[in-house]
Amino acid sequence: MNSVNRVFFEGVLSLPRPRSGITRVDFRKPNRAPLLLISGGIDHVAPPAIQRALLRRYAAGPSLVEQIEFPGRSHRIVSQDGWEEVADYALDWAVSHARHTRSAVAG
Repeated sequence: MNSVNRVFFEGVLSLPRPRSGITRVDFRKPNRAPLLLISGGIDHVAPPAIQRALLRRYAAGPSLVEQIEFPGRSHRIVSQDGWEEVADYALDWAVSHARHTRSAVAG
């Protein structure tokens, strides 16, 4: 249990230090893989507005980033009826961009 508490408190205590804390994110990381942000239209935990803000932050970097919103879905998007649509979209997106990334690296 101590390791869980340590991760929790290190995360909480680093929030005021976004440039140096353990939760720091390098939005401009040059070798980041393509990123798909998925949101549910009625998600109140991580609403679409947060996903759009993340999209703007990551878009400042050189790697591909896209966002998709599934209307009528909540934060429990993968456990709701029709979750297969979300999973299929994510899988198709990942496969198509993995091919592009591999060919760009090889060429």
